[in-house]
Amino acid sequence: MELDLFFGPGGVGKTTLSACHALRASEAGERVLIISVDPARRLAQCLGKEPIGLEPVEVPGAPGLFAALSLPVEGMDLLIRRGARSGERLRRLREHRLFQLGQELMPGADELSAVALLGRVIDESERWDRVVLDTPPAQNARQFLRMPDRLSRIANPKLRRLVMGRGATQTIVWRLCSRMFGDGLTDELRAMINSLEGSLDAIGETAGRVRDGLRSTSARAFVVSSAETAPLRRAATLESQLRSAGLTTTAFVANRVENFPRDAGKNPPEAVAEYAQLCRERAEQHQREVEAILAPVGLPILGYPRLALPPIGVDALRELSGRMDVLLSSSSH
Repeated sequence: MELDLFFGPGGVGKTTLSACHALRASEAGERVLIISVDPARRLAQCLGKEPIGLEPVEVPGAPGLFAALSLPVEGMDLLIRRGARSGERLRRLREHRLFQLGQELMPGADELSAVALLGRVIDESERWDRVVLDTPPAQNARQFLRMPDRLSRIANPKLRRLVMGRGATQTIVWRLCSRMFGDGLTDELRAMINSLEGSLDAIGETAGRVRDGLRSTSARAFVVSSAETAPLRRAATLESQLRSAGLTTTAFVANRVENFPRDAGKNPPEAVAEYAQLCRERAEQHQREVEAILAPVGLPILGYPRLALPPIGVDALRELSGRMDVLLSSSSH
């Protein structure tokens, strides 16, 4: 199973390009799953497929292309369900008010759900030739990359013994909790943690598989940016962070690059001539910005044209995908 990850700042067309990439792979005969982890939930709109949830569904009009959406509450449930010691313990945990509150309010719930879903996909890797992951915007993407390590620490057996064991140390820990939160809340917290006992092993295993999968040779990252200065700089910084995290970046994707306009002809109307000149200047500026900011990194740079309207639905994505994968002249190295 190949794993393609699309990273980038928010609002640069990352979801659209990851959907085009997935569509092209499916039309080449692959069985492809595209997963969106982006809190904006734009994948369903982009594919023209409603609804999309945690379970993969085939996209109408695109045989071999399936889509799934990471959802915080369902993702948390997926993470704990695999290792539950019994159905009764799982039921008690799901109904526990502190657990329900944590599902709704816990920081990083989207990223945790993404790890849970990706862990299941890795477990079922024989189902897919390729998985395309539309990650959250850059700031949340870093949390997503850190989440497997965070989960591994939470599931650490030493920490669990400290909290869940029976001895002098545990007595002191819970006595301090009682002083801070009161006996009632402390008892609830202890009951919830005890219900999690079996699931913590599964959480640690899932975190390890996802961490290894992201850093494996079958995984490759694409960093998407629009062709303006600020997003391009954020993209260059993000690529460095991905490299530090052990991911392999395959290429930059410069999206919404202005095309050089066609010749306006002899003696065009003044407004047409002015618009053509504006497009020409913008295209030259985009080319300069991309070359100055991304080219020094030494990766290929794929350029995608600016469109008048965002593509919605499989047919529009198919049309856009036919205009993709054009290397900018600056990236011929």
